[in-house]
Amino acid sequence: MELTGRPSGAPPLPALALAIALGFALAAPADAAIKLPSYIKTCSRNDPNLNECALKNGKAAIPYLLPGDPKIKLPSLNPLRVQEVRVDQEGSVGLNLLLRDLDIVGLGDGDLRSVRFDPKQLVLDVHLFVPRLQLLGKYNISGRILIIPIHGKGDANITLDNVPLNYTLRFAMEARKGKEYLKVVDKKIAFDASQAHFIFENLFDGDERLRANVRRVVNENWRQVIEDIGPPVVSAIGEVVTQLLKGFVTAVPYAEIFPDTPA
Repeated sequence: MELTGRPSGAPPLPALALAIALGFALAAPADAAIKLPSYIKTCSRNDPNLNECALKNGKAAIPYLLPGDPKIKLPSLNPLRVQEVRVDQEGSVGLNLLLRDLDIVGLGDGDLRSVRFDPKQLVLDVHLFVPRLQLLGKYNISGRILIIPIHGKGDANITLDNVPLNYTLRFAMEARKGKEYLKVVDKKIAFDASQAHFIFENLFDGDERLRANVRRVVNENWRQVIEDIGPPVVSAIGEVVTQLLKGFVTAVPYAEIFPDTPA
């Protein structure tokens, strides 16, 4: 499953690898100077093993970033909070699903598998594997799912097993006050799962017979269901990360992230 878009802020930066992919929540104004924490190591853009360096440094930073860091205004990243996700399908066989106050659990257990960055083309590819990704929150649903009429609201638990997440980001340079900064101009997010499980409490206003039948059908046909609701969820994660990164990208020059030093 693949998503493309033009985000309003800036997603992950390669030298920080998963640390950035999980959300570097810096709320500094555009002209403010931010020093990288000592546990975040940079990589020379001239390093012939740049990708290996970025992967190594990203992995090393993860334990420091997951619990949050108040010195850089970084909240806890496990779970990651998403305020709202909407799925709106038009037509006679449509589905309207609102997920709100979502806690996304499991990103902290992800394994950063590869980081590839082209400093000439300014293109980044990041591959993250998450053994189990859970979305816990409130839902409100109406319409049809797998042609079955459905309605209800209450607690939701959507669980995805063995989730590969692949991010491809294209950057451009932005000059400000004599310094260059990275700016994301395009992104692509692809994901998959080996299995998905759905629990929507209080479907059909608590009618247990209808709820059990729909739950069985939905879980038996999980692949088709996740093709409908998965992309908006993953897109929402990406947009949250984008907003969290906005302050970082506008405050830290490219030369500090990838210094132009000898390899």
